[in-house]
Amino acid sequence: MGLLTGTLFPAAARPNKRQRWLTFATVNQGKIRVTQAVKESLTGYGASKGLPVSAVLSVEGTFDSRSVIAIEDEEGVEFARGMVQQSSESLANKSAVDQLAVNPHDYVILEAF
Repeated sequence: MGLLTGTLFPAAARPNKRQRWLTFATVNQGKIRVTQAVKESLTGYGASKGLPVSAVLSVEGTFDSRSVIAIEDEEGVEFARGMVQQSSESLANKSAVDQLAVNPHDYVILEAF
């Protein structure tokens, strides 16, 4: 019986069609900035909570609901892209604090690709 030699490269999870569309085939209509803690909760293990309106620090650009936007950390680095549930005006005014700005299935983490 011979020795096992070589290197194993485990397969990475493949992004689904919606994630590929958000990542490669969309143009950002605006940007929202969130805290480092929110970034960690979105990018961490089992992150499926979505992005609450109360977590949005600032809004850049003018956009309607269901627009694709960039999600940036406090330093202005884009780490995710998603479709917002609120317009830029309602996010800036935080008029719907108890609602989600981005649903759990409507964003993709860009660092993973």
